[in-house]
Amino acid sequence: DIEALQNMNGLKCWNILTVDTTFPVAEGTKGLARHLNRVCNEACEALRSGNTQLVVLSDRAMGRQRAALPALLCAGAVHQALVREKLRLAAGLIVDSGEPFEVHHLCLLFTFG
Repeated sequence: DIEALQNMNGLKCWNILTVDTTFPVAEGTKGLARHLNRVCNEACEALRSGNTQLVVLSDRAMGRQRAALPALLCAGAVHQALVREKLRLAAGLIVDSGEPFEVHHLCLLFTFG
């Protein structure tokens, strides 16, 4: 389904920004905080430019050397950053993550952003 969305990028004014929500494991908890701010800033900058309608928060780059930001933390932080900057109504947020796998996890993601 995410691939279908990515194929729509640029069609009929649908511009999609995919933001990497992973960070190097070697950076530890300080890296987590720094990269959470990076994700929020990337989303805000894309919406300020006016060229983005969908923001996809993706942890597909996760691997042995890269840890994923927790999906709920990331979605909530981006949502709040966009609200604070008065940009939240300018785009939709999509979480592309393997982390949420129970109905409860999905309900929390809907609640937080």
